[in-house]
Amino acid sequence: MTFLENYWYGAALSDDVGAEPFARLICNQPIVFYRDASGAVAALEDCCCHRQAPLSLGDVEGDIIRCGYHGWAFDREGACVEVPGQDVIPSSAHIQQYPVAEHAGWIWVWIGDSNKADIASLPDLPWFDDTDYRHWHLYLHGNAAAQLFVDNMMDISHTGYLHKQTIGTREMTAKMRVRTEDTRV
Repeated sequence: MTFLENYWYGAALSDDVGAEPFARLICNQPIVFYRDASGAVAALEDCCCHRQAPLSLGDVEGDIIRCGYHGWAFDREGACVEVPGQDVIPSSAHIQQYPVAEHAGWIWVWIGDSNKADIASLPDLPWFDDTDYRHWHLYLHGNAAAQLFVDNMMDISHTGYLHKQTIGTREMTAKMRVRTEDTRV
């Protein structure tokens, strides 16, 4: 399956990512997220380069994440910084680091060429700071193709009628505004 590259993907709610490793599969790429000692979010390939164990099953220690299998430790850039029991770290001991940003209550990860990651291209979500809007962050899990969810969310004119018992009101539907900018709607 092919995915769009060189775009930001909403990976998790900000509150979901803490000092414990947090695993996500984004565009078929296993990624582990964690907060370092300063609270900044890191995103790395969720696979130790030694024996391919998921780093999400390991531990966060300050600014590093340690593999739970043999204890190899990686910094937020993906470089191995410690191999227990030996003084020399192999020069190839490195895992992929993903550009990551925290914006509007979400953790965003850049899939594609990290040199093209631009914080300014994060989605504009002004309603999360606008007091005229009520909002909440939550997950709705469904067993369906992601494209169906995208199609459904792009046609929000139905929410005031089909979802009037849960998330929609006719007044909310009337406030809908749509604009396009480059490749975004």
